[in-house]
Amino acid sequence: MERSPAGDEDLQKIQACLDGDESAFEFLFNKYRQKVFNLAHRYVGDTEDALDITQECFVKAHHSLRTFEGRSSFYTWLCRLVINACVDFRRAHKAPQPLSLSESPAEGEVKHDPEDLRVIGPSGALELKELESRIQDAIESLPGPQRAVFVLHVAEQMPYKRIADVLDCSVGTVMSRLHYARKKLQESLKPYLEAKVS
Repeated sequence: MERSPAGDEDLQKIQACLDGDESAFEFLFNKYRQKVFNLAHRYVGDTEDALDITQECFVKAHHSLRTFEGRSSFYTWLCRLVINACVDFRRAHKAPQPLSLSESPAEGEVKHDPEDLRVIGPSGALELKELESRIQDAIESLPGPQRAVFVLHVAEQMPYKRIADVLDCSVGTVMSRLHYARKKLQESLKPYLEAKVS
């Protein structure tokens, strides 16, 4: 597998960190902390929880750095830690957390252009908010493996191969889980959408 200059830089920093250079890990932390936070936030839907998971993942990454074998990129390896931490978090907390579909995850809500809201009017804005709530509920109902694939592919826009690396499964499994996730979302939203049309 051909390595990118960014990947080579990560490997150099990892080796430096293993050799005792703490500033090397600080470099990796600063490079990836926002991506890790965004992924955690999209999965658990809460800013404070996402911050806790981000911190936990970097602590774990630092302690487990010697186990990184370089067969995938450092970020792919880090994503696997994040998804596992999110799954553990959701298992430990019974109250469901909505998935944020926001472009700005720190605010935890979908952003709309004020001009768009003026065009659709107050009742249209209310319907849009209700639809977003229904979508979040539908995503919430997905089984863990399907939810992980959906979040990585739709929110993070990862290609199938990279998702397979993160989740340690085949590309076929990724495609299958994504297919069933989409099917389940369509089934969950169908009654609401049909009611709106009728």
